[in-house]
Amino acid sequence: MDWLTGTPYVLLTFIILLSIGLYALITGKTVLRLIFGVELLFSSANILLLALAALRMESSGLQDALPQIFSILILVVSFVLFAIGLTIERRLRQTGATVLIDFNFELEEEQEPQDEEKDFIGEPEIFSRESSLQKGGTK
Repeated sequence: MDWLTGTPYVLLTFIILLSIGLYALITGKTVLRLIFGVELLFSSANILLLALAALRMESSGLQDALPQIFSILILVVSFVLFAIGLTIERRLRQTGATVLIDFNFELEEEQEPQDEEKDFIGEPEIFSRESSLQKGGTK
């Protein structure tokens, strides 16, 4: 690789953007941080695609429009994802809701179902346990 063509700098930029995006996704505790992390990943993929297309064009001398088309597609998908993510984040702020983002992937063991009396649909009120307790009945 020739350092004068700029290709190593583009690849270094790709690696930096990719690592920052992955860091934002892994450590992100807010929706906004996750959105920006995904946007950085899209940008890094776009930069890599265009850099590899430029390398191919330099070696063959022919220009291919397919990488530019994919680049525009990546930009459109990135913009749509950003708009939807910001809309969700804005709605969460307006309602005062909080979102807990936890990447705990440990599998929990299934618990045995406990024997509890449950009210069934259509069961008369006089037979339910809660209604008899409310009326002063015994267990």
